[in-house]
Amino acid sequence: MKTLPPPLLSCAINRVLHQHTAKTIDTFRLSLSPRGVPAPHSAVDRIEYVAEKRVRELDIGFTRSPCPLVTITSREMISSSNKLFLPCLISCDSLAILRLANCKFELPRSFRGFSFLKTLHPTRAVIEYFTLKGILLDCPMLEDLALMGCDNLEELFVPTTIESKIKNFALAGCDMLPNMLCQLASFLASFAAHLQILTIRHLRIRIYSLGPITLPNLIELQLGVSSNRESLNDIYALFLRCNFPCLEKIMVKINRFDGRDKQMEMVKFLLQKAVV
Repeated sequence: MKTLPPPLLSCAINRVLHQHTAKTIDTFRLSLSPRGVPAPHSAVDRIEYVAEKRVRELDIGFTRSPCPLVTITSREMISSSNKLFLPCLISCDSLAILRLANCKFELPRSFRGFSFLKTLHPTRAVIEYFTLKGILLDCPMLEDLALMGCDNLEELFVPTTIESKIKNFALAGCDMLPNMLCQLASFLASFAAHLQILTIRHLRIRIYSLGPITLPNLIELQLGVSSNRESLNDIYALFLRCNFPCLEKIMVKINRFDGRDKQMEMVKFLLQKAVV
């Protein structure tokens, strides 16, 4: 199919998709490479179709080529080449896993939540504070949240009226957001009782603004840091100021590791922390 012209390829995909006669669709992945042209209406049609089929896992990705951001929202918008209007998703109460890449994820203020959403992974996506707030407040089943390269997010919403049940949290590529990092301790504390896997990559941990904090049920910690002195000191501070009584696995990736004294001292320190 890859050798077909775009119109014929689109028709072929639609024909295969509509041959699915079951009442439900478990998983649907859609990867688009608009290359500066409007997202095809066929993409909207396909997403609407799987939403009607009560899709459980939806993965929508756009390439890094110079294409406009895509808005996923439920409110009316004027026609524009950088808008993908998907009201069907807002009412798709079967959705349990939602992954979005290289697009703008936006929800209306009237959003009432995805009843069964357990996993949300926006990657290099534009996600606003109120969207994150809506997800945390109105998706009671959410267990897995990964904010990967969401550079525009200036602050984290910290739930205070509900007990979040997040078990797996990942934050990466937000080093330019000092205000958000200062809120990280409160954010983690809001679901500390449930958190089991924590991933922090490609940013200064700046743990002195986080601790002290106890994550009583954390079993896996993944860190990705630079090889400079400041980042290595952050790791020391993390273990000195934070308590992980049930930790079983530590994964540390040091960029540009070349075996210098400070880096080898860090390796020795981590080995001493390892449980034999």
